[in-house]
Amino acid sequence: MRVLILEDDPVQLAPLEGVVRELFLEPVGVRSPDLALAGLERAPVLAVVDLGMSLAPRGEHTVDEVLGGLYERCGGCCVLVYSVRADEIETKAARRLRNWLDRVGSRVRLVDHGHRCYGLHLST
Repeated sequence: MRVLILEDDPVQLAPLEGVVRELFLEPVGVRSPDLALAGLERAPVLAVVDLGMSLAPRGEHTVDEVLGGLYERCGGCCVLVYSVRADEIETKAARRLRNWLDRVGSRVRLVDHGHRCYGLHLST
């Protein structure tokens, strides 16, 4: 089973790929949103997405577009979004995620669980 890993930092990407291999899954590590979108042709069962792409090569696409592509093309895929600089981008990330959820019209809503932790829960 394929696991898409979008991580712009090669120092972080290699260990993530190693952990996925240890779980007997097939890591597909990419360093840019463009490559991540190209990799959706074969749908992953899990996507691990770094929200900040400051080290990624310049390209046409954004992380928001990757998240949209995962939702549209890989509806059954579980998506984990993270950032190593959570404190710096916490508000921006929450706003982007809320906007994305509003656009897709999902029954999923964002619930604030504290200063640094967010969880997704299904609405009832």
